[in-house]
Amino acid sequence: MENNEAIVNETLLESKRYIQVLIHHLNLYLQYSNEGKSNEANELLIKLAEGLDWQFRALELLSDKLKSAINKEETQEILTQINSAILNRDNVLLKDLFEYELIPILERDLKIVEKEIKDRKLK
Repeated sequence: MENNEAIVNETLLESKRYIQVLIHHLNLYLQYSNEGKSNEANELLIKLAEGLDWQFRALELLSDKLKSAINKEETQEILTQINSAILNRDNVLLKDLFEYELIPILERDLKIVEKEIKDRKLK
């Protein structure tokens, strides 16, 4: 039991750091896209896809341990829309989804993770 709690605690701390990095990289992607730096934006998009996959898997595994609920259905719907925008090369939609949907979801999830870390008295 203690080993499981140690894993949960470690995953919470790593998730906090990772969400902060994802938000930063999403904003950087938006900046690159707005500046016409498509090569940099596309390279970052690949890293973002891998990072988002890891983060949402981690949160899904933690969901029964979190006191506040993570809305998995909402997140899955946004990820489906993002995937569609990428496949259709719809950069305007992709930027909108990142800025107005995904970043707010990640910011909300970050607050949930930070509260859980605080409640568990982790550092």
